[in-house]
Amino acid sequence: MDATPVAVEPAALAAEIRRAAAARAPLCAELAIGPEGAVRLYHGDTEGVRGVRLDRYGPHLRLELFDPLAGGPAAVEALLDGLMPLLPPAGGLFLLERYRGHGGAVWVRGRRGPGRVVVREGPARLAVDLTRARNTGLFLDTRAARRWVAELAVAGPVLNLFAYTCAFGVVAQLSGATRTVNVDTSRTALARGAENYRLNRLAAPSRTFLRGDVRKRLPWL
Repeated sequence: MDATPVAVEPAALAAEIRRAAAARAPLCAELAIGPEGAVRLYHGDTEGVRGVRLDRYGPHLRLELFDPLAGGPAAVEALLDGLMPLLPPAGGLFLLERYRGHGGAVWVRGRRGPGRVVVREGPARLAVDLTRARNTGLFLDTRAARRWVAELAVAGPVLNLFAYTCAFGVVAQLSGATRTVNVDTSRTALARGAENYRLNRLAAPSRTFLRGDVRKRLPWL
C-alpha cells in the first residue's frame, strides 16, 4: 500500500507523546480510568503528527502508524525506545504498521504476552485483542456514549444495533437493563460479545445475540 512518509524526528515525537499522556492524567482520574482501564494517550491527527496513535489497555501499549516514518525502520525503533518510559513494568508494547496493508500488530518491547487481555471500564470487564489488524474489540472513542447508555438503561430493555463486541449491551445490563439484544452482521464479533457477557457473569438467554443486517432485522424485533 502506497503511503507518504511522515517527516518527523523520532525523539521529538516520543517527547510529544509523553507530554500528551501526562496531560491526560487529570482526565483519567476524573473518569476513574485506573491501571486496568483503557484510554487513548495520543491522537496525532488532532495533537500533532498525523497518522500516529498510542493507546493503553491495562498495562499494555499499542502504537499504530498509519503512514511510514521518513527515517524508515531505524526511526521506528528510535520512537519505540522513546515510548518505553510510558510502559508499566508488567506491560508489553505492540506495534501496528497499518500502511503495510496486511498483518496484525506485533509485540516489540516489554513483557511478551499473547495480546489478549481484559480491561475494565467502570464495573464492566471487556476483552480486547491487541494483535488484531484493525479494531481491538473496544472503541475507546465511544466511552462517553457507553456512560450515557448506563444512565438510561435502568429497568428497561435495550436494543444494541451494529453491536460489534457488545460492549454497550454489557454496560446496559450491568446498569440494570431488564434485557439486552445485540444485532450485528459479524458472527465473530458476536462470539466475542458472548465472551464479554461471560466475563461479567451476565445472563444471555435466547436471542441475546442476533446475526444479520440491521436494516432487515429491525422490523422483526
